[in-house]
Amino acid sequence: MTHDAGRVDRCGAPGSVWSKQVPAISVVMPVFNRQGRVVRALESVLAQDLADFELIIVDDASTDATVRIIEGYDDPRIVLVRQPENRGGGAARNCGARQARSGLIAFLDSDDVFRPHKLGFVVDYFASHPSIDVLLDSFELVYPPERRKRNVMRINPPLTDSREIAAGIYARRISKATPALSLRRDALRTAGYFDEGLRRRQDFDLVIRLTRTCQCATTDQVLWTKFWAEGTITSQSSTRMEAMLEMCRRNPEYLTRPEYRIGLARDLAHHVLRLTAKGEFGLMRRDLRLFARAHGTGLTTRLIGRGLIESTRRAAAGTR
Repeated sequence: MTHDAGRVDRCGAPGSVWSKQVPAISVVMPVFNRQGRVVRALESVLAQDLADFELIIVDDASTDATVRIIEGYDDPRIVLVRQPENRGGGAARNCGARQARSGLIAFLDSDDVFRPHKLGFVVDYFASHPSIDVLLDSFELVYPPERRKRNVMRINPPLTDSREIAAGIYARRISKATPALSLRRDALRTAGYFDEGLRRRQDFDLVIRLTRTCQCATTDQVLWTKFWAEGTITSQSSTRMEAMLEMCRRNPEYLTRPEYRIGLARDLAHHVLRLTAKGEFGLMRRDLRLFARAHGTGLTTRLIGRGLIESTRRAAAGTR
């Protein structure tokens, strides 16, 4: 069973801490009904070259064997937080971040894994770059064999300018998936945590806010592996348009600045192509009407056209 002193029964109600020593870094991992995957993610943290960490696992009211599996680990660095009701990934991450004892926080999704040197690299990076508040690293995207797609390396260019990083995120030149994000705890407080009202694009929303309030950096070091899985929020088509429109509403520059708009164009074109490939023409018509109603038919058409051209160009060049 878990070490009782490291157990937290619900968010906001910590028990006695298993050690007075503050860990070098806190890892926050939300879980919900992940009995078939949580071991892989959890073990990747326990296998880190750096042993000085705490792993805060926030169970978002799972109904399967997820909690029982976690409780089977006898490691005092594991802190289990159980939320009484399902509130979503953003709320679970915020809950874990507020429990963190370290001044550094890293995030991991229960579908993915850290590479063994992830935490050691992050701790050393922040120690040697005291002016940096936020780090976005690089990763490998792995597809299941049945999809017959090659794995993709998502390599971020090494940058230390927040405005340049924001431009790269808008233009889709920089990846900002949540497990790529490590940051100082105070930076997260300043930016305002994850928006718990968003169903998707929570990482986009938070990182853009971080670029406005903190000193951000990126690295080309590949520190974790993302496993594509059917049924995850990222793979769902039905909520993509609402999230796209919400990001435009919150960040008007996404539409008004041409160098940012290329990312929106690619998103819109990819969405149309995905729905076409799936034969979901009714959903495609609905989503295009929604976007056109908000931003006009002419702009919608131009964005799709530009996105298709840009996607074709990148495919020919072998870039993502």
